[in-house]
Amino acid sequence: MPVPIRLTVNEASLSGSSYDDVVGKQYEFPGIYRRIIQPGRRFVYYRGRRAKGGGSRPPVYLGAGRIGAVRTSPTSTGRYVCDIVDYEPFAEPVFFKNAAGNYYEPATGGGFYWQNGVKEIPEAAYERILAAARSDASEKPVGVGARPLARRSGVTDGLTREHIDEALTQWSLLGRNEFMHRYGGRPAERYVIVTDAGDVDALALILGARALAGLDTTGPWRGDRANVADPLTALGYRVDSVGRRLSPEVEGVDQAVLQAAGRPHGSGGGQGFQVDQRAKVAVEDYAMRSAFEHYDARGQVRNTARHASWDYEVDIHGKCWHVEVKGTTGDPVEVILTPNEVAHARIYPYVALYIVSNIELDESLDSELLATGGTVTHLEPWRIDEGHLTPVGYKYRLPHTVN
Repeated sequence: MPVPIRLTVNEASLSGSSYDDVVGKQYEFPGIYRRIIQPGRRFVYYRGRRAKGGGSRPPVYLGAGRIGAVRTSPTSTGRYVCDIVDYEPFAEPVFFKNAAGNYYEPATGGGFYWQNGVKEIPEAAYERILAAARSDASEKPVGVGARPLARRSGVTDGLTREHIDEALTQWSLLGRNEFMHRYGGRPAERYVIVTDAGDVDALALILGARALAGLDTTGPWRGDRANVADPLTALGYRVDSVGRRLSPEVEGVDQAVLQAAGRPHGSGGGQGFQVDQRAKVAVEDYAMRSAFEHYDARGQVRNTARHASWDYEVDIHGKCWHVEVKGTTGDPVEVILTPNEVAHARIYPYVALYIVSNIELDESLDSELLATGGTVTHLEPWRIDEGHLTPVGYKYRLPHTVN
């Protein structure tokens, strides 16, 4: 009997691709999964973190059933649709880790593992998920070795300008330290609200506003642009950054140039271009997968990363687009480009730049790095000279060697 499979159903995907799924009724999927989605095969539904509207929610398993008839999608070229039969939703969603904090699935391969929309899973993992669904012993991660749910989204949900103004009044009355002591929060790492009386730590202020409004303050919360800066700006506040979160790749290159020139700077001296290799692989795989999902819905995709200065070629409406993919845990501010990438972007007419920034890395209990979250910045076409290229170093050839 074939091993079971996991079908992913998300409210939203990082790449922006959408599928005509109806939970318990039908499942639409790209052709790359046609081999393993076969009639009669057992499956479990998995819903990932990404929620509609840009937020996130705990990753859970929703139910189990079997694959029914498979047919070509009537609406999307290169896709298929299968019927869902014998579907039984779980009485309560099963969190993707057990009570001891261990994954039900053996999440090998780092963050790339969870980016596969369809995945074969071991029989034992399938049985563990079903057993957890039948058990009252919950799936929430508690106990020794467990990790709390990381960084909730939606910290400004339910808040109005009146709530924020009330919190600002309390901030003025209590002072910064007493406000944080009373309502929680820490000094700003990313954003502040600019007021006539001075800068106010944005996330700490929001937590106070939630407490004053009687809303849940249980964290930790995401403090990124989508959850803090953008909502506050939409409410009419002026928000400023306390310091851009540069990508470690950019910082690594800057440090390498200083080191090579004999002028190491800061605590990172000697690290050079090195970024932790496991983190580098997890981030790159995550970004590549996101880009593939986006372009696979638009045309035929070929991976060219091994032999060209661009990562994918995609045939879209008779034109061959060259796609450069970048992934980073930092903000969408700067990325590192090679000389070949710059030269190619300037001469080839159909070049796109696909960046996934603010990727979060979490080390599982089996020491695998899992990549989640992220924000896509997509330039298509990519007009490289509309940005700003900064030389980070030079090679100098001595006069007596110049012909």
